[in-house]
Amino acid sequence: MKKLLFVLTTAVLLILTACNGSFVDPGMGAGREAAAGLFGDDDSGHGGGNKTNSSVPTGLTAAAQSSSSIRISWNSVSGAVSYIVYRSSSVSGKYDLVGFAVSTSYTDMGLSSGTTYYYKVSAVDNSNKESAMSSSVSAKTY
Repeated sequence: MKKLLFVLTTAVLLILTACNGSFVDPGMGAGREAAAGLFGDDDSGHGGGNKTNSSVPTGLTAAAQSSSSIRISWNSVSGAVSYIVYRSSSVSGKYDLVGFAVSTSYTDMGLSSGTTYYYKVSAVDNSNKESAMSSSVSAKTY
């Protein structure tokens, strides 16, 4: 059931984005704007209006895997069916949605070499309610 919900959520994101003339690849970097309709958007760069009291992901770590990829990991959140990964070019900057995960890790690819990236993660429950974002973690590509 959890996988079906994630697949349906992903399909809706693809359809919404296709209607706007662009394509979202949920594993390789999706536009935050595509998810705004599902999860709300308060225009602060920090996600949106359908927040819930579910636990925020903790224990984030990030490590460069190559000159163009960084792997982010975090602790599992009870009741979460998926996670949303956000990225910024500065710790206090705007965090944009870059992908989704059903496990507790995500590999962000297609990055610039020698660049520091900052990440936050939120959890999504079976009602499509998004938690607040986690604390940030950073890593620098090779």
